[in-house]
Amino acid sequence: MIDTTTLKVVGQIATGNGHHELAFSGDNRFAFVTNEQGIEPIPMPDTDGKWRTTRFVDPADVRHDMHVNIVTFEPGAVIPFAETHVMEHGLYVLEGKAVYRLNEDWVEVQEGDFMWLRAFCPQACYAGGPGRFRYLLYKDVNRHMKLKV
Repeated sequence: MIDTTTLKVVGQIATGNGHHELAFSGDNRFAFVTNEQGIEPIPMPDTDGKWRTTRFVDPADVRHDMHVNIVTFEPGAVIPFAETHVMEHGLYVLEGKAVYRLNEDWVEVQEGDFMWLRAFCPQACYAGGPGRFRYLLYKDVNRHMKLKV
């Protein structure tokens, strides 16, 4: 846990909406404030940019044990396969409507809905429109034990 009383502001990050402070604790973990407008969304492969993820933390940065991303689907975009993840994760719908596969059920979701998915829960999505579908995605990362073979 980071002792917030010992955080020291060490610099500022320039983003599209001005500057945000960057602070480090004694053990090299840091707290930060950011905004999606200063980050370029990453298109998922083979989707023509219709399915994009805005990543606020570099996935390779092991100083963090969680990630919060914004996932955006343009009308008609899909997760075309049942995907699973090793970690639990939560989704809060920011905008639009879609049908989301949770286990074997397709559930209609819309702005303001929240979903909590267990580890290895099969999931998929169809964003039928008329507008884009966006959700805030939280997931645990870098918490798995190292295995020795």
